Order: sequence, then structure tokens, then C-alpha cells
Amino acid sequence: MKNYYIFFHNTFSLGHFQRCKLLAERLVRNNNSRVFLISLGNKFPITKFSSNIHFIQLSPIYKKISSNKILTLKNYSDKLKDRISKILHLFKKYPPNLFITEYYPFGWFRQSDILNPIIKHIKKNYSNCALVCSARDIPIPNCDKMMSEVKLKKTINQYYDLVLIHAPKNITAFRNEGYFENLKFKIPLKFTGYIVDLNDLLNIKRKIIPNSILITIGGGRDGYDAINKTLNSIIRLSNFKNLNIKIVSGHFNPVKYFRQFDCFKNVMVYSYIPQLIKEISRSQLIVSMAGYNSVAEIKYCLSNALLIPRNDSFEQNERAKLATNNKNVLIHLPKDKDSDLSLKIFNLLKLNSNICYDDHFNYDGVNQSVNFIFELLKKKFKNENG
Repeated sequence: MKNYYIFFHNTFSLGHFQRCKLLAERLVRNNNSRVFLISLGNKFPITKFSSNIHFIQLSPIYKKISSNKILTLKNYSDKLKDRISKILHLFKKYPPNLFITEYYPFGWFRQSDILNPIIKHIKKNYSNCALVCSARDIPIPNCDKMMSEVKLKKTINQYYDLVLIHAPKNITAFRNEGYFENLKFKIPLKFTGYIVDLNDLLNIKRKIIPNSILITIGGGRDGYDAINKTLNSIIRLSNFKNLNIKIVSGHFNPVKYFRQFDCFKNVMVYSYIPQLIKEISRSQLIVSMAGYNSVAEIKYCLSNALLIPRNDSFEQNERAKLATNNKNVLIHLPKDKDSDLSLKIFNLLKLNSNICYDDHFNYDGVNQSVNFIFELLKKKFKNENG
């Protein structure tokens, strides 16, 4: 049986987890293999996995603060060694044939201490193991937290066999005039469609609910502020009482934070909706940050949308600008007035919502990614065995 590993870091959203879970499910389908899904970071809602997917949760470690206590360098080092040893122990029992790092080495700043020694160990001890980088469309969190291009190229060329970017090239950081336009690797760089779970939408008739607004922002502290600002702007609308509003606060924004809106009968607050794309396909207006999953689902459903990217996120601002090429998508920046936010919401509610879907091929990133991976594994096996 083949052993595949997917390593990802989770902070204040479920996007990393959702993409990796979809890849894991596709990797074990019709294949004699098992997947170890390794998460470093915050815990998730209870999730069911198939018998061949093993979920491993590693608690996060931070150099400066953990539970409001300053970590000494020794404590940090001890915790780091413990995390690494757990993974290397797994390798001894289940030698890796494939190791996927989600977002790394592009988003290096929370993962390099743990992944660098693991990747070097794989290269030294498991020569038949394929190393793959799985990254989203704009793999740049904040420019000051990105690995230098020289170091990024060196890391990928030295250790990796394949880089997957999960979006069509013309809307990624690698597009013409994009941030990574001139970034070239010695190994294959492949562009897939978006990784989106479309299973529940296939062969189902959709019907837009009139005057329905879905606020799906999440994003920890920044998301909390954006949700409050959005709700206060909606309340100012003259037709507020005729609107049906659903708020998805995000798993890491407790519902209790929004109890001040309980007095409105037309406002419902949820922490988490498993198949959010179904709600997106039924809503007349979506208000969201410009996260990868949200924008992919909004574009697929051709929904009327208002995007509120985080001020310090290069990635979200770039993605939002590219998404506004569609006439039914508007952007609201932190510098914009709150009164403008109300006007944008009002104008978007007047637009007819589309119920047709965008080109399915651009949203088949799971199958395209796994096909590229299996091609690599087949080639690697052939080279190893002459």
C-alpha cells in the first residue's frame, strides 16, 4: 500500500483544511493507498474521513507567545523537536511515497522550522518519495512575510519535484504582469482549476432567494470587524426589514460575538456551514473577504458579490481586484467610506442574480491536480526501476 502525506498549517479559516481534504479523498479513490493528513494549528469542527485517510492534529507552537506566556528558546526547541519526531516516527512505520506541502515554501513564516528538517530527511532517506508543493492562486500572504525569490527558487529546485498552482494561469500571481511573472523553476509548474467541492451542486436545480444576503467572512479579528461594519451598513438601508440575512461568523469567531443582532428577526448567525457553496448558489448577494475558497465559489456561481479584503493582505487585495472584472462583483477597501458600503450593497441587490455556472473545467482542480501527481509518481517509479 502506498503512503501519501499532506502537511498544512491552519490559522483562522478552514480553507487550507478543505482543499487538503478534497485532495486526500481523491488520492485514495480507486488506488491502493492511504493518506496521512497532518495539520499544524487550530482545531477543526468534527469531520468524518474515509477509512484510508488518517487525520493527525499537531498543536501550534509560536516563538513568542503561547497561551499568553513567553516561550523560552529551549521550550520552543523542545516542542519543535517533539512535532518533528512524531512525523519521522510515522515515516518509519509508513515510508512516504508522496509528501505534499500545502502553501509551503511560499508561505514559509509559520512552517519553515518544522518542514525544513522533514524535507531534508525525506530527500536523504526516501529517494523514491515525490515532493509536491500545492499552492493557491496568489501564494503571497504579505510581501514582508514571503521567502525571498532567490531562496524560494533554491528551495523548490533543490527539494521539490512538482509545483501545483490551483487556478487558471491568467488569474494567478504568475500571469503576465503578475507578481511572479518572471519566476521560473527547473521542475514542472502546473496550473490546475480551482479546488472547490462541487459535488452537492451537480444535477440540482438552484433557485435564488429574493432579498437574501449571505455574509461569509470569518478571518479572526479582521473578519469580526468586517462583519460588524457590513451589518451596520445593511441596517441603514430603507428596505432592511425585507431582507433575509445569514451570517457565517467562521469557526474561530464565536457566534456569541454577534448577539447584539439577535433583536432582528431577519438576521441569523451560524458558526459554520459544511456545504457553504449551496448557500452561495441560493443567495442574491454574497459579502465576503477575498479568500481563495470564497472567491472561487462566488465566481463559479456567478453570484452578486461584495468583497472586503484585509488591509494588510497582498493576496486578498490582488484576488479581489481580479474578481472585479465581473460586473456583478464590487470591492470595498478599508480607505472607502462606510456610507459607500451601504450604497454598494443597495446597488448589488438591484442586479439580477445569475443562476448559470461558469466553465466547469476551471473548477476541476482536484482531478487535474491528482492526475499531475500520478503522472509524476509513475515517472518516478519508472526511473527508480530502470
